[in-house]
Amino acid sequence: IRCYVTYQQENWTELLAFAEVAYNNTVHSSTGLTPFQINTGMDFVLMPELPKQPPTSMSLTELMNSLKKGWEDTKKALVEAAKNYKAQADKHRSLQPLFKVGDRVY
Repeated sequence: IRCYVTYQQENWTELLAFAEVAYNNTVHSSTGLTPFQINTGMDFVLMPELPKQPPTSMSLTELMNSLKKGWEDTKKALVEAAKNYKAQADKHRSLQPLFKVGDRVY
């Protein structure tokens, strides 16, 4: 946003919505999904095409199941990402030193 704000920084509120849309439609490395997909269970379409046939509405049960599956998939992806982060961090850790009573430590 900083690149587009005027020198006097008076138009940032106009640009905030564009930044929000960009962020919410960017795939997160941990989940493999966008925040919009996680929250709604659907892809965000900026300029939808006109339907060629009458739309069929999703039942409430189908919507709830879709959202539940999305949340479960997201949780699984985050658990897997946490395992990967831990494995990477543990590569650079050394074992805890063993001290005995009377050892001098500095």
